[in-house]
Amino acid sequence: TTLRTTGTLYQPIGNAPQSIPVLANRMECIGNPFASAVDFSKLTRTGGVQEVYYIWDPTLTTSGFSAWGLGGYRAIVRSGNGYIAVPAGGSYSTGDIQLQSGQAFFARAFNQPGSIQFSETSKGTGSRLVTRDQTVPMSIRANLTVMASTPILLDGVISQIDSSYESGIDISDAVKLTNGSAENISIASGGQRLFAEQRSFIGIDTVQYDIRNLRRTNYRLEIIPEQLNPVIGEVRLVDRFTGAQLLLSSSDTLYYPFVVNTDAGSFASNRFYLLFRPASVLPVRFTDVYARPENETSNEIGWRVEQEIDLDRYVVEKSKDGLLFEPVGVAVLPTNNLGGSAQYRMMDLQAQTSISTYRIKAINRDGSSLYSRVVTVRKSKLEVSSLQIIPNPVVDQTLHIYLTNPLPGDYSFVISDVTGKTVQQFTRKVYSGGNSKLELHVSNVMAVGQYILKVIEPDGNQQHGSFIIE
Repeated sequence: TTLRTTGTLYQPIGNAPQSIPVLANRMECIGNPFASAVDFSKLTRTGGVQEVYYIWDPTLTTSGFSAWGLGGYRAIVRSGNGYIAVPAGGSYSTGDIQLQSGQAFFARAFNQPGSIQFSETSKGTGSRLVTRDQTVPMSIRANLTVMASTPILLDGVISQIDSSYESGIDISDAVKLTNGSAENISIASGGQRLFAEQRSFIGIDTVQYDIRNLRRTNYRLEIIPEQLNPVIGEVRLVDRFTGAQLLLSSSDTLYYPFVVNTDAGSFASNRFYLLFRPASVLPVRFTDVYARPENETSNEIGWRVEQEIDLDRYVVEKSKDGLLFEPVGVAVLPTNNLGGSAQYRMMDLQAQTSISTYRIKAINRDGSSLYSRVVTVRKSKLEVSSLQIIPNPVVDQTLHIYLTNPLPGDYSFVISDVTGKTVQQFTRKVYSGGNSKLELHVSNVMAVGQYILKVIEPDGNQQHGSFIIE
């Protein structure tokens, strides 16, 4: 319930708000006549009107999982030089206790009648929302991208989760419109293929993805959770082809690259699904991962972990392009598998290439797995990446940047003018070595002149170039 007033916009000259009478031992509903907040301490009270104000706060008992969620009455009472709300919390948990624009309250007169008078000096400063925010349900998006020099989004779906939704097919679910013979992803549910579904809290259940028209190339599945709450337990992405099970966080995007080849299982439409189940023991946590050159043909890889429990083994994986990873050496067995911390190292004796990228895969006894962050070794400066901007001067406000032999990973691009003032910044991910081309669309309000481009590589090295806008 929201109490609001309508009518005249009161001003200090000519039509100031009238005095509102309050009968003895009765409640009177009074609305804020101003289009601004009002300071309770600056209201004029007469007669038996108490310095107590009663409001309805619709956020008092509201939460994503409240059994009630309808709000409740609160009393605003004097406390020293200010006011406090009883009970605490809700819209007044910050201590900013004012009557907001459009808000109303009840006043009471004790034993004798009185009145409340608003004036221009009653106005407070600032404003806040004291009604319910728009509720955004928990959701999990799944995007399918193809791994070109820059990832290209092909298709995507979403599952929205809330206790008020039905788990079966209903009016809220959106059926899939396929993209012809191009790659498609949908949610398979109730014999239908969906763009979007709304479902209740899941418990032990699955969301089956249906991916079709895959080609023999490199793809990436992006699982994007939004506002997941622990009440739904843990969520894992399961790959039927490789057997991998990857645990989702509550808010971080999970990037899962995969390759489609001649094996039928690699392009099976039901290869991927989400598995929901009650939360289990916390997974092992990587606290440090490093890789460094040992000599011309070998690298040392090391990692530290905490919460090591119920693990089967660690596998070091290596990639030459930052996309396709393969195991290195033999599996490493856990040494402190009772919930403690541990430290490990191993050697890659086949590391002749100048750039090698590594990650650690922790495999649990139930078959699920967890990956560390990716680390990169650059063994020689003979093949450092080179930077070119072509054409220069730039055309159509677009920088075409060519990187030769770059490290895979996140790159930062900082554009500054000749005085050193930063004009624009970008972040881009590079997925493979060799030659990479990136496009940066610069602001169309940049003045004609010369600019400096600074490129910060994943290992912290920097390169600089210049370009001209005519």
